[in-house]
Amino acid sequence: MNQKVFRGELISYVEQEPKFWDLPVKCNFEMYLQQEISLQEVAEKIAKIDLQNFMGEEFIKGDLWNKNINELSVGQRKKIMICIQAIRDNTILIFDEPNAALDDIAIMELKKWIEKISKQHIILIVSHDNVYNDIENSLLYEI
Repeated sequence: MNQKVFRGELISYVEQEPKFWDLPVKCNFEMYLQQEISLQEVAEKIAKIDLQNFMGEEFIKGDLWNKNINELSVGQRKKIMICIQAIRDNTILIFDEPNAALDDIAIMELKKWIEKISKQHIILIVSHDNVYNDIENSLLYEI
């Protein structure tokens, strides 16, 4: 199997420090998703997968959409990458230190979302904290 196809269609990966192009948020979505996409389409997709509480009102309203990704905080960039990988809806999601740079509210929203999707996806989490330890699901693995 072609490695690019395998990674692109089966596995989503969120690095501890996600890499982006020095472009607006919109362009980074399009580069990673390899398609043109509007804020409305992204908003519809995150509503469908119940990720809007995690992304927050600032993102949903479009305040960040045309900003250069490097103008955002590390936590905002982390949320953007989690969103990009989430809307790809791949079978396997790998998170490397998903809580890094996120505030407590975002961590709890992310945990709720991971708990929900872990029923249909294989989730691998590399983390030094135990926030996800109480999620009871055989398809969630914390390393």
